[in-house]
Amino acid sequence: MVAGISPLLSTEEMEYQLKDSDARGLVTLDAIFAGRLVSIASNLPDLKLVVAASVGGFLPGIKRFLGELLKKIPRGRVVPLEGKTVYLFKEVIDPKRSSSPIPGTPTTSAVKLPSINRTSW
Repeated sequence: MVAGISPLLSTEEMEYQLKDSDARGLVTLDAIFAGRLVSIASNLPDLKLVVAASVGGFLPGIKRFLGELLKKIPRGRVVPLEGKTVYLFKEVIDPKRSSSPIPGTPTTSAVKLPSINRTSW
């Protein structure tokens, strides 16, 4: 089952929705990861996998460059979370990278990510 979480939710609302849906995985923005998820992660024992994406990673090169130069791209630091496997989205979708969790993520709870078959889209 897939459930959406609005980036407009407060930290408490986000925690409630993740608990209520029995979420096992979450794909979120790095700014939301740093701003909200870090503070509630210990209250979410069912959540085992987190994939953090950057807004800048979805922009064309020139827009990303200007956005970073002008500090207009929201961003947050992605850190290990105890008991959860954390990946960076750009590494999950890039076939040239190893898709390994960020350093400090417990390897005993690592989740095998499915490969993305782009030809089936």
